[in-house]
Amino acid sequence: MIIKGIHAKNFMQYEELKIENIPRKGIIGIFGDNESGKSTIGAAISFALFGATTKASKGEKDKIISWNGAKSCSVEMLFEIDGHDYSIYRKIRRKGSPEVRLMDVKSNKVLSASARETDAKISQILGFGFKEFRYSTYVAQKELSLILDKKQDRKGVIDRMLGILDLEEARKNSGRKKKERSEKEPDVKRLFEAKAKEKEDLESKAERHAELMNEINKLNEELRSREEEFARIKTDFDNLTAYQKLNDEIKSNEKVKDEKRKSIENIKSELEEIAETEKKIAQLEARLKQTEFVGLEVDYKSKKETEKLFGRFKKDLEKIKDVHSSLKQHVNSEKATFEEQLKGIVRDIQRAESDFNKIASIPVNETEINELESMKKEAEANLKCNIIITVVLCVSAAILSLLVHPVAIILSLPLLFFIYRAISAYKRINAIKSEMENRRQEIADLKFKKSHADETKTELESSKSKKRDLEKDLGEKSRLYEILDSLRFDAFQEVSKSLDSLDAVRYPVLKELKELLSSVATRYPNLMLIDEPVDAFEEKLKSEIEELNEKLMNKRAITDEIKVLKKNIQSKEKLEERKTKLAGEIKEIEDKINELKKKLPSIDYSDEKLNQAEKRKDELDEAIRRIEGNIKDCQGQLKSIEPELKKLPRVKEELLELQKSIRELEQKIRIYGELESVFKETSGNIRKRLGPQIEAYFSWILPRITNNRYKKVRIDSDFNIQAFSEEKHDYVDLGVLSGGTSDQLLISLRLAFARALTPASGQYANSTQFLFLDEPLSSFDPNRRSSFLEFLRSLETSFQQIFVISHLSGLENYVDNHIKIKSDLEAGSKVGYTWE
Repeated sequence: MIIKGIHAKNFMQYEELKIENIPRKGIIGIFGDNESGKSTIGAAISFALFGATTKASKGEKDKIISWNGAKSCSVEMLFEIDGHDYSIYRKIRRKGSPEVRLMDVKSNKVLSASARETDAKISQILGFGFKEFRYSTYVAQKELSLILDKKQDRKGVIDRMLGILDLEEARKNSGRKKKERSEKEPDVKRLFEAKAKEKEDLESKAERHAELMNEINKLNEELRSREEEFARIKTDFDNLTAYQKLNDEIKSNEKVKDEKRKSIENIKSELEEIAETEKKIAQLEARLKQTEFVGLEVDYKSKKETEKLFGRFKKDLEKIKDVHSSLKQHVNSEKATFEEQLKGIVRDIQRAESDFNKIASIPVNETEINELESMKKEAEANLKCNIIITVVLCVSAAILSLLVHPVAIILSLPLLFFIYRAISAYKRINAIKSEMENRRQEIADLKFKKSHADETKTELESSKSKKRDLEKDLGEKSRLYEILDSLRFDAFQEVSKSLDSLDAVRYPVLKELKELLSSVATRYPNLMLIDEPVDAFEEKLKSEIEELNEKLMNKRAITDEIKVLKKNIQSKEKLEERKTKLAGEIKEIEDKINELKKKLPSIDYSDEKLNQAEKRKDELDEAIRRIEGNIKDCQGQLKSIEPELKKLPRVKEELLELQKSIRELEQKIRIYGELESVFKETSGNIRKRLGPQIEAYFSWILPRITNNRYKKVRIDSDFNIQAFSEEKHDYVDLGVLSGGTSDQLLISLRLAFARALTPASGQYANSTQFLFLDEPLSSFDPNRRSSFLEFLRSLETSFQQIFVISHLSGLENYVDNHIKIKSDLEAGSKVGYTWE
């Protein structure tokens, strides 16, 4: 199989992976940093072919679908086998069924369109499944020891790829068919014996046929005699039954007569109860005429009207209270605002008076400038004098130095003194200049402030005027707040008094409140006359309504009771009619009983006599049925015997066929036994040949990879592998070797198995194959690495396309083509690559 292109979306940690134009031959390197997505290429190949990866061997969706939150992933791969191009597409979703499709590219024909059908087709084309793929041409990262660790898997994989499993299946089929024939042989023999017995039975049944005909004639004679006697007994039984029915009817009428007499007694009792009820109705009607129930409905209606009126009043009062509360809060807020403004103006006035007094009291003294000017002139004269003296001393010292006069050295001391004095004078001049500038600036600032004193005074007068206006407004707001604070609405008459205390002309803001109070006083004049608190009136009104309601309920209860009692006594006339009617019915029943007694004869029609007749009738009936049954049984036997007698010629033919079948079964059992032995022997021979073959490949590969350190290996019948150690002079298990050496041996072993097994499997058994090695060089030192990569060249005759994944650098010269993988995380984990 040759891989030509891979395209994956949302697969494992990447959003997109697309590799095209993969070279058909040679060693192909897949290089890149760790975690850049190199191994994802192998995982994509595995998933496309088998729907699984080494990390998700059962196709776990969460391990395959991209971890960026994608809902599905897909892989499409183009591959070639023996000149046939195939395209396989797999898509899985976190929720829902998978989508799988295998196509023949040349004919554009869909070969399979379901997961199960595609898996079977891929297994047919390749000759192996996912497990065999991992053991042969696909060496996943960190799975070098897979073929060594799992002994049972290893044996099963080898058996399947060599076709041994097919031979084993054929052997089992032969054994199964042999067993089926062996199990069938006794059944055929038993059938033969049954047919022979059937022949004997048919011959005996012919004799039975004549016997049955004689027995039927005898039974018919007995049947006629029993039927005549049954007819006589039945007539007697019917007459006795009729007399019994008349007697039962008389007893039933007697019973009905007694029940009707009891009904008359019950009616008399009910009439007495009705008389008591009439007395009770008279007592209840007298109670309704008492004083406590007179005019009750009118009082209750009046109180309910008052309650409704009071409810409307309370709603209006609540509205007044809300307006009053809102107005009071508003006035209080304005009052607080005026107070704050007044405080601010007082502070502004105090600050302005303080600033004005300070400015007015500051003196402007310009004599200091003149003094500083005088000191400056004095310092300048002193500087000029020192400079002249310094120049004279310098010139004198220079002349004397030329004459080499000793006085030149003495003059240097006063020269330094006058230089020092000149520098000091210069510094003093600069200090005086700075002081003069500062004083001039201060005087200019004072003059500027004094020029603005009039403005400060004008501002002060304006602030005092604002203060007087605010004090006046604050007084008005305070008086308005006192008015609002004095209002009360807890009693009816307080509402009228509150109305009188509001001056809406002076305080327009009170207009709405006054209108509401005026409206309440107008709408509820009767309530305004009540001299008690609103809450007390409400409680009193509720109490009175509850008391009236309770009385009304008592009155209704008495009225309802009277209605019920009257309804009960309405049936009095009906009871009287029912009593008369029952007396007439009793008379009719007595007459009917007398008539029925006249119809009864004087014969014995007792239960004993009836039971005797019934018993004899049943005995005859049973005997007749038994005889009829015997006749039918005999006739049935005749009907069953007659067609069976016709079977005798056919039974003889079937016996001959069964003898022939027994001979054929014995021959097939012998043939399937021989086939079973042949298949078993063939499987053993293939295993015997494969062991030395793998051992030879292993011994050929091993010294080339290990630089002749290890040369010999041995493989037993269960394919357990050992290598010969020169150090220990013995064969040792691979697991006891060092890490690097063990990896070398394991790679040799995997390559030997792949080389020995791969060409022997698949629909195209002689086609070229690819080899995929994921990070095989991680534990190799540079020398071992170089030897291994050079050795791969020798495998190109067996593996046309060899993929090598590595994160190591400097391997480019050992491969024919290579890809550099780079993941772009900023672009959504897309895999980029370049062919080099």
